[in-house]
Amino acid sequence: VLVPGECEGSYTVTRTWTATDDCGNSSTASQVIEVEDNTAPVLVGSLPQGESNVNACYAQIPEGPSVDEIAALFEDSCSDVIIEKSEQTFGDDCGWIKLYVYQIQDSCGNMAEEVKVYYNGSDQTGPDIELPEVDTLCGTSFPKSLTANWTDNCSGSGTVTAQFTESVRDGCMDYADYVFEATDACGNKTIEVLKVIREFNTYGECETAFAKDPNDDISTCFIPQFNRWGWTNHYDSEGLYTLDLYAGADHCDVDDRTPVGNVVVDYSNGYVTLTYNIFAGYTMTEAQVYIGCGPYPFNNNTPTVAPGQYPFNLGSLDHVTNYTLGPIPASGSIDVIAHAVTCTVECECSNNPVSGGTYTPTINTPVGCGEVPSREVADNIKLDFTAYPVPFDNEVNIKYNFKFDTEVSIDVHDTKGLLILSETNQNYRRNKDHVVKLDLSRGGDQIFYVTVTTNRGAVTKKIVSSGVKRF
Repeated sequence: VLVPGECEGSYTVTRTWTATDDCGNSSTASQVIEVEDNTAPVLVGSLPQGESNVNACYAQIPEGPSVDEIAALFEDSCSDVIIEKSEQTFGDDCGWIKLYVYQIQDSCGNMAEEVKVYYNGSDQTGPDIELPEVDTLCGTSFPKSLTANWTDNCSGSGTVTAQFTESVRDGCMDYADYVFEATDACGNKTIEVLKVIREFNTYGECETAFAKDPNDDISTCFIPQFNRWGWTNHYDSEGLYTLDLYAGADHCDVDDRTPVGNVVVDYSNGYVTLTYNIFAGYTMTEAQVYIGCGPYPFNNNTPTVAPGQYPFNLGSLDHVTNYTLGPIPASGSIDVIAHAVTCTVECECSNNPVSGGTYTPTINTPVGCGEVPSREVADNIKLDFTAYPVPFDNEVNIKYNFKFDTEVSIDVHDTKGLLILSETNQNYRRNKDHVVKLDLSRGGDQIFYVTVTTNRGAVTKKIVSSGVKRF
């Protein structure tokens, strides 16, 4: 008979023997065996080792081996191994100690030697700095300071500021290092460097440039009539024309010259629009344009090719790469001189926008050599006037006769579209000749456009002073 004991490894065994003779007499004898488990669990594996100088926050201390992991290191001949785990912690983020204690026993309370596992460490990681994004600068000053955000694995977050100290030039770029330094509560320091790049625009030699139509029958060199190079270009009719823009082409020699750009002349529907396109590696700082009747403009009764005398001056341009003039009303054949000053590019910002602009002059009268059509009114009344003498010296007479009562205004413009003189008759009576004498002596010797305006329309004519030479 087996009687279990108080624990799994303890029990009592009773054995009974009975002897009987031939006469039926019997006797018994019993054997009692008591079994007790007095043996503690036995270590059969390697005990775990703790860790020293662990890089971790207080909240990230290792949990140590589990009870199952420790139990697996022991064997017991009678029962399962029972593990009890306890722990003790000391310190903070900047330095901590952790002790894990494991009690090992079997079901009968037989205890093996306890196991202790130690850990110690601290926060040894510096803050993480998130550098700001700074676009490449173009010619502007470096920022005096920059601010970055930082976060830490143990002690929160914050901001840090870096100051500008100096820059270093390398070719076409300046570099400045902004040094950000952040320290957490445990004294761990992080240093990050942000390199900011500044590009800039610098320009080399600047030269005068003129546009030339590729067709030599259209373009004419200023030489020998003038003591300077350049071309005037003649167009008999409307069309789209592309001229090569040459810089420094002394004596009009373009054999060894590469154009620095082109000039597109769009002459259509009674208007001229002229566009400069400057090629990569060059910019334009000024431009002057002549569009008119005859190959050259005039100054004091004398033809000239000096750009300052051209009627359309685009002004000072800030190293542009394209520019448009127009639209300008035009009629008949026209002559075009397109001048510019172009510069070579030594350094250029990579994010330079396409630079340019548009200049639209105030001019109501067509340029060119064609007749200026009069504007008709709704009832088909033809407007007209007479200007005499033509050419004139200092004064010109404007004579008109209309079949209706009206206010009459006379406006005189030069070829640049500037108003030179204006006269108004507020009480004109129909069918009467009326003559207005205009003194244009202060207007110089040039071509003028006279516009006579009524309450039923207007008409414009071109008049020429006696000092203007015709070609």
